[in-house]
Amino acid sequence: MVGRVLAELMRGLRRERDRVDHLLLAVPFFETNRAAWIRAGEFALDFELQGNRVPLGDLVIAATVIEHDLELLTRDKHFERVPGLRLYEWEAPDA
Repeated sequence: MVGRVLAELMRGLRRERDRVDHLLLAVPFFETNRAAWIRAGEFALDFELQGNRVPLGDLVIAATVIEHDLELLTRDKHFERVPGLRLYEWEAPDA
């Protein structure tokens, strides 16, 4: 878990918060360090120079995952374009 994702989860929780707080505390948490912020800014610049825009928040997530040598679990396709980012392979349930 990284800060940006935790914040997004907390924003989405309403009545369920009491039921999931203990679950969120059980998930390992990884800080976004200076190197990750620099990497996120470099990613943003590289994408913009290519004529692509990726949300900076998502690039911060990607950079933090890379800095901690983790894999990212996501359904967002733009993460596939982030160099050096390893994606967790999973089968999404049919909607």
